[in-house]
Amino acid sequence: MENKNISKGNNAAGIGLFLAVGVIIGAWILGWHFTEAKRIDNAHRNSIEVKGYAQKDIESDLGQWMSLLKSKSNDLTSAYTIINDYKAKTVKYLRDNGIAEKDIKLGAVYTREIFQQKDNGYGETNHLEGYELTMNISFQSKNLDKVEEISQKATDLIQQGVNISSFEPQFFYTKIEDLKLEMLGEASKNAYERAEKLAGNTDSEVGTLQSASQGVFQITSRNSTEVSDYGSFDTQSRLKTIKAVITASFSVK
Repeated sequence: MENKNISKGNNAAGIGLFLAVGVIIGAWILGWHFTEAKRIDNAHRNSIEVKGYAQKDIESDLGQWMSLLKSKSNDLTSAYTIINDYKAKTVKYLRDNGIAEKDIKLGAVYTREIFQQKDNGYGETNHLEGYELTMNISFQSKNLDKVEEISQKATDLIQQGVNISSFEPQFFYTKIEDLKLEMLGEASKNAYERAEKLAGNTDSEVGTLQSASQGVFQITSRNSTEVSDYGSFDTQSRLKTIKAVITASFSVK
């Protein structure tokens, strides 16, 4: 009987010790969470979040012209002969206007079968009427004036019997990736200056950078107010503006 009482006493003591340790650990965890929450709250209270902006006017340094040739015929061989003639005349026209043959890009020829339309005008029958062939011809040049000139005058080929569509020229800035790094640096500097101005209004001082995130780049035509959540990349204008934005958080004291 005495041994049983001793055993029960030991069990009770063990359970009590286990509960005591659990209470201590629980109190420590609760205290740590409270301290950490207070630290984070103080960090937010002692920080300032601002946006930094930078923009720069640039001029495109590469132009591109694209065209579409189209031929139709009742048989495939004739359609190919026609579009091959269009291609030869277009390439000659470009070379005569100062474009090197190595810079002229010839696209693949695509074939589409043309079927007879139903009498009611809805849908097609199984009767093959002919073929339509299309191909792209384009070139790129750093001579932007030449790109614009050919874009405007390429329809002269129509007078030679060429079925051609001349598209608006596109303009690009090839050093855009290098410029992005420069713009981010300027936007970061602008963010710090904004933080200093806001902190100065409350007699505070700006401390270290706590966090920063990059926004999207906007590359628009000059003086444009266009803004997109996914960024803009204008290719229609020779004169462009690149805009960068970052969101930065600084400690204040």
